[in-house]
Amino acid sequence: MKEHLGRIRHVAGFGEAVGSDGYVFTPKSVEEVAVLMDLARKEGRKIALRGAGRSYGDASSGAEQIVLDFTAFNRITNWNTDTGIVTCEAGVTLEQLWRHCLADGYWPPVVTGTMRPTLGGLVGMNTHGKNNFCKGPIGDHVLALDVVFANGSRETIDREHELFPAIVSSAGGLAIIVGVTLKMHRVASSRLSVEAISCKNWQDQFDAFEQHEASSDYMVSWIDCFGSGASAGRGLFHLANYDPHSDPAGLDSNKLDLPSKIAGIVPKGQVWRVLQPLNNRLGMRALNTAKYLVSRLKGSG
Repeated sequence: MKEHLGRIRHVAGFGEAVGSDGYVFTPKSVEEVAVLMDLARKEGRKIALRGAGRSYGDASSGAEQIVLDFTAFNRITNWNTDTGIVTCEAGVTLEQLWRHCLADGYWPPVVTGTMRPTLGGLVGMNTHGKNNFCKGPIGDHVLALDVVFANGSRETIDREHELFPAIVSSAGGLAIIVGVTLKMHRVASSRLSVEAISCKNWQDQFDAFEQHEASSDYMVSWIDCFGSGASAGRGLFHLANYDPHSDPAGLDSNKLDLPSKIAGIVPKGQVWRVLQPLNNRLGMRALNTAKYLVSRLKGSG
């Protein structure tokens, strides 16, 4: 690996808590992937697969391993506006996907808390979203996968293939996912009608989920983990439904860009400076208590 020393790079997960130095390669074709797998065999090194590096832990890094960075696999190769079926390379991100399909009235069937993850990583981890209770994880909406096996051979497998359920959520341990065919979700608007419900304890949380499960498109709850005793499980439950009124502006991807500043003043990139002094048990308890009390004062709505 001496000729590849210049490729050594420190890579870490989204949380920056865990990382390592590895030999980073950015293949641009399946043929290059096969060559790099052969290199790994010859050098006796393991392979780590990396998309956008949005895993919280060390899933996309490996000490002294060959790290395959799939950010160059970022093309949407086929999009059928009649069926809502899209075929993408594994490095396409959720953001690329919804920006490409939204104007035609489609949204990804499962989305995470950030729009940066790649489809290969999402399927490899079988990621869930805030609609898991009714739509399941993203693997439930995948129709076919393009994969490269350890011997370098490429194959397209559909849901009937015996290896399909094993490769989904295998974190790339059985085959490298290089392409994904996905069924998108039809929407009249990307905008959601959101309702917040303040919950005093675990029972309130469970009651809220059970009450709204059959009628909600998305559900999620924030829990104040400092609550104890009769207040254990207190927090703020949210439900969301697609706006029943067709809104042409809601299908404009440019309308969904998040502002770069809070209240138009504080750059989001600098918020950590304000929160850093509070990043301790006492500070987190104070923030959680304040958030919960505000939800009680405002009530539900």
